[in-house]
Amino acid sequence: MSILDTIKALFCSPSKPASEADADVAEPKPASVEETVAITATVATTTRLQTPEDSTLKRHFLSALKAEVEASMPARPTESVLIRHYDSTVQAKIDDLLA
Repeated sequence: MSILDTIKALFCSPSKPASEADADVAEPKPASVEETVAITATVATTTRLQTPEDSTLKRHFLSALKAEVEASMPARPTESVLIRHYDSTVQAKIDDLLA
C-alpha cells in the first residue's frame, strides 16, 4: 500500500472506495474571457500607486517607476522629434499609473 492510498483511506468517506470518491470530484470550470477581463479591470482600477511623502523617497520612487516603464518600451530613439514623442509617452504611462 502506497502513501497516497493510505491518505485516501484516511480522508475519504468509508462508504465509498477511493476510485468512486475520485469520480465524484467535479473539475473546476474555466473562467470565461469576459469574467477574466472584468476581474482584471476591477483590479486595475482599484490598485493605484501611492507616492511617498518624503522628497528623497518620492524622487527614488518616480525614477524606479520611470525605469520600469522604459524597460517595457522599445529603445529610446535618437532623432529629436521622436525623443520628444517617446518622453511624452513615458510620462503619460507614468501619469496613468499614478492617477
